[in-house]
Amino acid sequence: MTTSPTTQQGYTDDNRKHLEFLQAAITRMAQASATAKGWTLTVAGAGFSFSSYQRTWYVALITAAVLGAFSLLDCYYLRQERQFRDLYNAARRHQVDTFTMDTTPYHASHTTTRTYMSISILGFYLPLLVVGAIVVTLALT
Repeated sequence: MTTSPTTQQGYTDDNRKHLEFLQAAITRMAQASATAKGWTLTVAGAGFSFSSYQRTWYVALITAAVLGAFSLLDCYYLRQERQFRDLYNAARRHQVDTFTMDTTPYHASHTTTRTYMSISILGFYLPLLVVGAIVVTLALT
């Protein structure tokens, strides 16, 4: 195994490139999560508005199911992002092999249930669902 020349702070060029790869993965996961939230707002607004305008409860139910699917997708990306952040910190401290992208050691600390219960997921999707239910209920009565 050849090593790159050591640069400042004890990082080799390979270490720096590894950190850049990890940062790019973290950025992609964060962007995917933000995109899911953006589409959620669009779908929720359209679905709940249409449901209350047409006075159809089943459209609201379908919209709620779609919100549930988006929340699971967002949870997946947030969990991946957190695992890559842990891997980034381990790579920064030289605790993992250079160029590893394996997040398996961090799966236990970031379970799906724990991630789903976070403020980033429930704090966004639950109020949206509650407000949608209130709007549809008021429109139907």
